Amino acid sequence: MRFNERTRNKGFTLIELFVVIAIIGILAAVLMMAGTRGGEVQALHRTANELAQNFREAEEMAMGAKEVFCASSLTRVFGIHFGKIPPPTNPWNDYYTIFADCDGSYEFSPIDKEINKVYLEKEVKICSILPVPPPTKLNLAFGPPDPIVYLNGSTSFPPPSEAIITLCLKSDPTITIDVRINPVGRIAIE
Repeated sequence: MRFNERTRNKGFTLIELFVVIAIIGILAAVLMMAGTRGGEVQALHRTANELAQNFREAEEMAMGAKEVFCASSLTRVFGIHFGKIPPPTNPWNDYYTIFADCDGSYEFSPIDKEINKVYLEKEVKICSILPVPPPTKLNLAFGPPDPIVYLNGSTSFPPPSEAIITLCLKSDPTITIDVRINPVGRIAIE
């Protein structure tokens, strides 16, 4: 019996099948690893956008002359507070607080009314905040009408410098995004 050349080359050999399966497996593993990192980077971007939106919200409350009743008076000054965990660990908290400034200090205090506490996504942390004269907090407050920006309670206008909040990934602190607020209230994500 004679074998026809066409019939012999119809299928794949077992080695060829194993090679193709191995290549598909390697590509799938690479894509899964890239997808995991992509999700973390996406969380970083979502957190930066949410922070910028919350700054805009505090500005809008001040510009819109929204009034919040405090213990004995009304306030039209709103802000965002960032704090640090006490030593020895001393990282920045994994949340920030939007507040109504009830005591007129332009800083968050126990007298002030907490409007919202916003937690960062679990993959993201605050790596640094500049400038921070007291190394344990940053307060940005906005007052009507333009808004007027107050940095850590400073009443000089415009404030001495811009605030820069650097967000990074917990798994890779070299991947960062900066949220900046300049002395006249412009917010930028870089």
